[in-house]
Amino acid sequence: MNFNAMLQAVGDSLRNTRSAYHLTLGELIDYLEIKVAGLENDLPVVFSDDFMLHPCEANSYRGYFTDVAIGTQPGGWTKSCSVSSLLTLLSEVIDQDLTGYKGGEFTMGRDTPLWRSNYGKVSSDAIVGVTMHGGNKVVLQIKHINYP
Repeated sequence: MNFNAMLQAVGDSLRNTRSAYHLTLGELIDYLEIKVAGLENDLPVVFSDDFMLHPCEANSYRGYFTDVAIGTQPGGWTKSCSVSSLLTLLSEVIDQDLTGYKGGEFTMGRDTPLWRSNYGKVSSDAIVGVTMHGGNKVVLQIKHINYP
């Protein structure tokens, strides 16, 4: 077994534990496709603890290379991320290999936990849920995870 395969195997076993309390890539895609897409694809997507931050990219999370980090950009209401643009972004990541911050290729599947973090950063901000807010925005629920 090569080093990358060994890292992937260890990451996959730990991923199952995190998937119990994180929203996963597949769960978010399903929510957006089933619950929201029928309403309006142009609804903005924001984070529960900061409505001025918007999802803008997806990378391997530096804290766990086997997980997906959703990067953010400030923008207020003028540069928001829509449901359709987030769905496109997530669809491009699923079942693809992303490069870890220090190298290695890691496959992102439907069971991959999600974090809010920009490239190369460890935020400890787990994405734990998704809801509609007031019928006019989709909110990604954030929980800050304190590690010992």
